[in-house]
Amino acid sequence: KSFFNALNKDEKTEAKRIKEILSIFRNRSQTEKEKLDNKLKLAEGKVTDLQQDIEKHGDRFIYVASTKHEKSSLTGIMNNSKKKTQKTTIFTIEWPKEELPAFDTKLYHHKKRWLCITEEAQFAQGQQDAERLKATLCTTN
Repeated sequence: KSFFNALNKDEKTEAKRIKEILSIFRNRSQTEKEKLDNKLKLAEGKVTDLQQDIEKHGDRFIYVASTKHEKSSLTGIMNNSKKKTQKTTIFTIEWPKEELPAFDTKLYHHKKRWLCITEEAQFAQGQQDAERLKATLCTTN
């Protein structure tokens, strides 16, 4: 206290403010410590429970099929009750009416059909496919 009395007014005000801040910090630290201690106790409890489960069941898991589901599904069959069915959506796929062009030719659509060939050897087959597909024959070279 003698040190505190030797300080001027501004220094005393600053010292009081520092003392208040220190008090707040200690209180918050204590609160945080208590929260962490509680979390630690919960975690230790879970670890203990899990260790007991391991000791009880061993380190291997053996699957036991439930008969509850089997009985409930058989009951519906035995009682001739109608089983709920899932709703299904029916849709149809519209396949192209014409077959694809021969191997190694390409069919392009851009307001008009173009059948592209890459080699002279494809010319005869390309003419047939172009006529069948109503496409214009062209080359990419």
